[in-house]
Amino acid sequence: MPNLDVIGLGVLRSDHIYSIEKGPVHFEQLARLTAVTSGGAAANTIFGLTKLGLKCGIIGAVGNDPPGRDLVAELMTAGIDTSNVATINTSPTDSAIFMNGGDGARVNYLCHGAGMSWGIDDAMLSALKQTAIVHIGGLTGLEQLNAIDNILDLLPPAVRISLSISDSEAVMGFKT
Repeated sequence: MPNLDVIGLGVLRSDHIYSIEKGPVHFEQLARLTAVTSGGAAANTIFGLTKLGLKCGIIGAVGNDPPGRDLVAELMTAGIDTSNVATINTSPTDSAIFMNGGDGARVNYLCHGAGMSWGIDDAMLSALKQTAIVHIGGLTGLEQLNAIDNILDLLPPAVRISLSISDSEAVMGFKT
């Protein structure tokens, strides 16, 4: 991974976005698929920063499946370094289902997979030490939170940290 302005660290997801008239409700209603896109908190931020002209990379994992291959291809097409995206043969790519109601209500369903399996090796740690900013987002479990805590202790003081905490991570007890 070449020297980068920002490296994103977190779960990579295939996002499936649906529109519903009112939501959420406890009975059957029609939903319209409006988009299938690459996602995950860290990846979403890195996509945006790349569009702003920053040189970015991502660390995470995808399954050895069409959504995982599509996600990596989309990252690469955007100019994002994917050399530290692991392919996990035993788990599907993480996904999220978003149900957006016309009344502004929204429900998210997260489906965990390969994102639970990633870790940081020496090459990844070396890249993190050489970047200007590490953006952390979209973590899925306490094991990953503990790994992040250990990584933060190893980074030089010059590396800045950007952190995006979701509702599900807040429930796990992540504290800044």
